[in-house]
Amino acid sequence: MSIDFSKLSKEELIEKVKQIFKDSKKKLGKSNIILAGKTGVGKSSLLNAVFKEDLAATGVGQPITQEMKEYYKEEGFYHLFDTKGFEVGRYEEIKNDILGTINDRANNSEDPNEHFHIMWYCINDKGKRIEPEEIKFIKSISEKIPVIVVLTQSVKKKDDEFFKEVEKELFEVSKVKVVRVLALDEEFDDGYCVKAYGVEELVEIVHDLLPECAKAAFAAAQQVSKRLRKDEADKIINLAAVAAGGAAATPIPFSDCFLIAPIQVGMMAKISYLFKLSLSGSFIQSVVTPILASLLGRSLLSTLLKFIPGLGSVISAGVAGIITKTIGHAYYKVLEELCDEDGNLNDVSKEDLQKKLEDELKC
Repeated sequence: MSIDFSKLSKEELIEKVKQIFKDSKKKLGKSNIILAGKTGVGKSSLLNAVFKEDLAATGVGQPITQEMKEYYKEEGFYHLFDTKGFEVGRYEEIKNDILGTINDRANNSEDPNEHFHIMWYCINDKGKRIEPEEIKFIKSISEKIPVIVVLTQSVKKKDDEFFKEVEKELFEVSKVKVVRVLALDEEFDDGYCVKAYGVEELVEIVHDLLPECAKAAFAAAQQVSKRLRKDEADKIINLAAVAAGGAAATPIPFSDCFLIAPIQVGMMAKISYLFKLSLSGSFIQSVVTPILASLLGRSLLSTLLKFIPGLGSVISAGVAGIITKTIGHAYYKVLEELCDEDGNLNDVSKEDLQKKLEDELKC
């Protein structure tokens, strides 16, 4: 049943918005990543480069099997399944353990959020060696989920014989991709410095290979590619517009236009998650709810409706979709403008956010 936000008290509005944010987080899902490779291949540096955090140090850790441990944060959007170091002679044992766990997850739960979505297999590029057992292991796992072979600490961006060798070995495996990454700048004794590279390419390959259920969660978790965040925001906005249009398939009176507000709130919630803005109830209460109160004010809505030609006394499906898209794109644009050079939002001012959104919607 639709809810008329205009009839809620401030306290009821806050509680309803909190519930919508909670539900929206579930709908975004999570991305489950298996991380594997020999000891000392630079897995921690890679994770810090992609997610800007050491989940093993800051998150909750729990053993899954003898060979695998899960790390996550309750408010986060990815779960990391770290495996023990792959040493010569143990590949078969570890392979069977991981394959068994992948199968168990797939067979015991219909929820795709509980399945494994992708593996990152890390090899130190400086060693210039991939064991035959590693090739067999990668191929076996790729029969179940996509695998990205990450050549870490790679100071060569092109014309690398080892990179070509690995690609050749895995050429016929469609669900395996190979990428070179230098997670941190590397300086040499003569003062020459190779700048970090490859992380954004890795992130975009991961996103392409993930199942649809995990794409938005990964876009929210990664801290590298603004394009991925924008692409997922566009999907969220378009789906919300379709839902709002469906809710107004039978035209509703102008006075009842607030019945589609929950759809727009859910859209704003998901966009907020992409910017890591909505991870606490205090943010919802101090920032989001005042914005919604303004957004749901009739004067602001009237301003939006003036831009829709031929509007009569009712809200049709097309009008509902246009309003929803306008709000969504305006909200995203404002958050993007408030980001720093690294694409992060720090010390967001409630007043700035509210004023910028109002100005954007009135322009």
